[in-house]
Amino acid sequence: MKMNMNELKNEDLKRKNFILFLAYALAAGLGLLVQIIIQQATVVIISIGIPFVISIILYFIARKSIQTARIFPYFVVLAGAITAISMSYFNEVSIATIVLALFLLILSSLHSKQSIFVYGYI
Repeated sequence: MKMNMNELKNEDLKRKNFILFLAYALAAGLGLLVQIIIQQATVVIISIGIPFVISIILYFIARKSIQTARIFPYFVVLAGAITAISMSYFNEVSIATIVLALFLLILSSLHSKQSIFVYGYI
């Protein structure tokens, strides 16, 4: 079975999106769980939970639509940035907030695409 270049690129995009989703979902899911366990303020739980839930929904849409799959990495980086900014705003800045910013850089580099990395860096 032969695959053309576009099919190979689409399969690579889907694979990278899965890795990106897995990394973000594990971090956000565990972070959300910890915040719930330590009974953090509701606004902090919501600031982690909403981007997490939306990214899960968008990932499953991206599995079916190649157009959504192309914007998915940008959304995940944005979701992580929203979480980091809201955690800084609603909670005190700590080492975890700084690590979250570095985690965003790692997430944005997973696709090995300069535009996504620059977007994550900004």
